[in-house]
Amino acid sequence: MIRRACYLQRYFAVSIGMQAKWDNLDPQRRATLLAGGLMLATVLLVLLLVRGISAMAYQSKCATVRQNLHMIQLGAERYAVDNDGNYPLDIRTLSKTGYLPVLPTNPFTGQPMRCVKDAASAQAGDFSYETQAAPGSTGATSYTLKAYF
Repeated sequence: MIRRACYLQRYFAVSIGMQAKWDNLDPQRRATLLAGGLMLATVLLVLLLVRGISAMAYQSKCATVRQNLHMIQLGAERYAVDNDGNYPLDIRTLSKTGYLPVLPTNPFTGQPMRCVKDAASAQAGDFSYETQAAPGSTGATSYTLKAYF
């Protein structure tokens, strides 16, 4: 208890000393310090807001990529229903047969989404489409669709 009381006494003494220094400043100097403090607080607030907005924009683009992949998935599933359960071997087959009229737009680049074979060449918003065939089947019996962010 004694230590805490000493600390509080020192704190109040320092704050009282600061108040005395503040009171002794001329009004123009006080206004300058106050304006500088408000300016610093405003700049910090703006920086935090910009960072938050850019994070929200990135999350929005990621959600758009997921939505685009879902459209591709629905096209592949419709193709399989019409082709005895066989999935297309290539993503371009979906476009050629009308199950996916155009490749969706990549929100990161503004160009059509690219189908890449490996992750090393992928950029944000690209995807990969890999098919697997069961032994003895004539078409693909399953597929893997991956998005890259």
